[in-house]
Amino acid sequence: LDFVHLGSRLSVGSIKATTVSDGTGTTYAKFTTASVELYAGSQRGLSVTSNGGMLHGAWSSEATVTTSDRRLKRNIEPLYRTIAARANS
Repeated sequence: LDFVHLGSRLSVGSIKATTVSDGTGTTYAKFTTASVELYAGSQRGLSVTSNGGMLHGAWSSEATVTTSDRRLKRNIEPLYRTIAARANS
């Protein structure tokens, strides 16, 4: 580990270890050449790869989480056009 900066964010220079643990061995980050996995209480909570990531287990949010999939929509137009068309009708 070259450097670590702790504050409201965690900044890490370069990690030269495959696992970073809290010392108990039940909460840790596991690094491979293809992925990063985070464990809490020996349960995997997050996996990240170059193709994306996956949340494992039950998660909650303090705010509303919405998703939108453009592939499932048709006739998409800019909002200003819809507003102008309705204002003129």
